[in-house]
Amino acid sequence: MATSLILGAAALGGSGLLTARRARERELAAEAAYPPIGRLVPVGGGMVHAHVMGNGPDLVLLHGASGNIREFTMGFAQTLAQRYRVVLFDRPGLGWSSDIGRTTGRPRCRRAT
Repeated sequence: MATSLILGAAALGGSGLLTARRARERELAAEAAYPPIGRLVPVGGGMVHAHVMGNGPDLVLLHGASGNIREFTMGFAQTLAQRYRVVLFDRPGLGWSSDIGRTTGRPRCRRAT
């Protein structure tokens, strides 16, 4: 019985390592296929991916959950950039932005004075 437990644990551990290795390979392939389109700006001990286009009044676009700034690069942001200075950000932990902490994961609005 002890031998079966040891063999089972070894098999689970080995398959876990193989899964982690395959996941990392896929992550590296995705990063190579879709490099950052903007700049990586150091913020709060991490990096925030930002892209600026156009001229005019500032307009900031934040993507939704599980997205990235590439969502805006299929015509929408380019159209807005004809009239505005469009600033695109990857939210913390998504796209190319670092996960900079649980409390900073949600965007906060502050009214201009």
